[in-house]
Amino acid sequence: MSKFTISAGFTDAERSEVARLYWQAFSAKLGKILGPDARTFALFTQIISPEFALIAHHPVGTAISVKTALLHAIKDQAKVLGLRHVRLDVIDINPRAQALYLREGFVPGQVEDIAPLQWVFGHSRSTRVTWTA
Repeated sequence: MSKFTISAGFTDAERSEVARLYWQAFSAKLGKILGPDARTFALFTQIISPEFALIAHHPVGTAISVKTALLHAIKDQAKVLGLRHVRLDVIDINPRAQALYLREGFVPGQVEDIAPLQWVFGHSRSTRVTWTA
């Protein structure tokens, strides 16, 4: 298996690439609300904070293990910050993510039903999952 590293934060030189990757990951969920790619990319480039970022640097072919490693890094960072809980929301159209969170010790909680707004968001509900240290 190929090796990868996870680092906290990013440099100003990496800001544009981090914003691009974030938008690539979340544009399907947020695109209808946030508008055109160029405008949203500019917004993310301006507001994305290295203080709240964990970045995985990896060769091609390690995506599955990177996701698990990033969850471990998030939990480790929470412990370093003295936090007892990590909360994520997972949408109904992403069952693979939900399965990963459950395998990693997250417990499902409140379900938000937004069916009337499904055409805007592209999903009809989200489940809050929480990990406790």
